[in-house]
Amino acid sequence: MTRYKLINENELAYVQKTYHSSFPIIQSVIDGLQQGSIFINSQNDCWVLHKAGFSEVFLKNDDGTEWIDFIAGNMKLPQYFHVYNPDAKLINYLQLRNETFNTRVRERIQLSYENKSPLKDSINALDDCFTLSKVTNNNFESLSVFNLDLESKFWNSKEEFIKHALGVVVSNKEDMPVSLCYAAAVADQRAEIDVVTLDNYRGKGLAKTVVNSFINSCMANNLLPNWDCFVDNISSISTAKSFNFGIKNNYKFISIFKNSLL
Repeated sequence: MTRYKLINENELAYVQKTYHSSFPIIQSVIDGLQQGSIFINSQNDCWVLHKAGFSEVFLKNDDGTEWIDFIAGNMKLPQYFHVYNPDAKLINYLQLRNETFNTRVRERIQLSYENKSPLKDSINALDDCFTLSKVTNNNFESLSVFNLDLESKFWNSKEEFIKHALGVVVSNKEDMPVSLCYAAAVADQRAEIDVVTLDNYRGKGLAKTVVNSFINSCMANNLLPNWDCFVDNISSISTAKSFNFGIKNNYKFISIFKNSLL
């Protein structure tokens, strides 16, 4: 039986040449842009795990059972994580191991931006109670109101977030951030959109304002915005389609909780 192990420096070059993910968060780990772990076995099956707990399994020879044994027996791995786009066989094997894992399978949708010209500036759509600005050193600390750990969940520091995430924020008249759009990851010229609006400020068009500005920032930096959400998130899909995002992919998404740390 071959075993998965963390890759070494020589194997990284092979992984970067051989494996490519359609998910920027995963590709960012492969490219060494964001932190995570990459495991490989002697048959060159590969598992990429982002530090935020999102992962993708690339199977060439393993039918999935060896990888499942690996995650069941490795105490250093997270107890809870997710897998993008697992095949049906892998899902079935995981569900058969219900003494070891609790699993939840859901369906997500990936949408790609299809416009080729900048959008009309939406700042005039804001009323006098709100202002639109980019995320900078001056306003970054105030973003803690969203409780998102922006400097550590995806990016490695506050400085990296400000430099690479293209963050755009709408603030109220008290200068408190109420809606935010930023890139959770940037890889392969694609920017993974994350947008959040405080509950009391939803339904006011603020999300569309920050998304509009974020898309224009992406285009100015030769990046393609990537939209990804659960298929039952109707409001998110509606917002994406209002900006002419087109459906690129429907895929399974499995969340895995190890019942016990062996």
